[in-house]
This record gives sequence, structure tokens and C-alpha cells, in this order.
Amino acid sequence: MQVTRLKDGAFVLGFQVCHVIGDAAGVTQFIRAIAELARGEAHPSVSPVWERGIFKARDPPRVRHDVYPAYDPTSPSRTVLGDHDDVDDPMLSTPTEELVGQYLRFGRKEVVALRRHLDTAQPCTTFELLTAFLWKCRTAALGYRPWQRVRLVLRVDVRGNSTLVEKGPFVPVRKVYLFRLWNRD
Repeated sequence: MQVTRLKDGAFVLGFQVCHVIGDAAGVTQFIRAIAELARGEAHPSVSPVWERGIFKARDPPRVRHDVYPAYDPTSPSRTVLGDHDDVDDPMLSTPTEELVGQYLRFGRKEVVALRRHLDTAQPCTTFELLTAFLWKCRTAALGYRPWQRVRLVLRVDVRGNSTLVEKGPFVPVRKVYLFRLWNRD
């Protein structure tokens, strides 16, 4: 963060956001707290929280390093998968001007049609169904082979939602938490 004081007494605030550390709601709350303190408030209206224990970890912890190889930008193959097939990863190497952004609308009829194509009896949510379908289309369009694993990263805001916190209490809306959820086989 950088604060610049201008000759006329005004201030300019500049900052960069790292989405692994905070999101728009968290940054907004942080800037609001700074503004409140700058106005002379004794404390920000929303106090910072450090309650790591609110989210229950496994007991004992299970640490695995063999789930998916990490992306290594120094690797000659530059693949997200670590399969070293000597082909640059299309997800990282396709120029953005070659990509097309498109809004898609899925109604009940489209969701039912997609569900008919499932080859499993295991139930899934509409979100899981649409995410899988769109990810399959995206990876096919970028030229991945059907047998290749391609990582999907989802960021989920769990403020005010107790169903996303396993064995944990309700997460208050005014507390700032950010999760990175990775897909699994």
C-alpha cells in the first residue's frame, strides 16, 4: 500500500490486491478501517479477526504431497500437470486475443439435458454439473487430450454460510475469510 500526500493536503491511496490473501470484500473492509482511523476514530467499526481455530482441521493432520504435482514454470514442458509431454500448456500459452469470452445461460431444460449425459449414478449439484461441463468444454477447446488431468481452482466466499465449513460453527458475515478449494478426482 502507498499513501501519497498532495500539496493541497489531499491524500492518494494506492494498493495492489493479491487474491490469495484477500478479496474485494476484505480489501474494502480494510480500506474502510483505514479511513475510520484517519478520521480520528479510536477503533475501526469492524475489528480485525484472527480466529484460525474456527475452522476445524483433521486431527491428526493428514499431509499429502502426491495429489497433484505443482506447476513449475522452470520445467522444460511447462505443464500444469507435471506430465512432461514436451508440449507447452495451452492454458498458460494461449494468447488472450485468441480466447473468446461468452455469457451462457443454463435453464432447467439445459440442466436436465446435461444430467441425462452423466455416466454415474452418484448425485451432483447443479453447480458441480455445470462446472464439470464447462471445464470439459474449455479443456477440449484448448486442445487437451481426454486423458490429461487439468487443475481447476475455485475460490469460494464462505461469509455467512455455515454449510461450507466442515464441523465448524457459523461464519459471521462481517468477518473476513478467504478459501482456496482445489478439485479432486
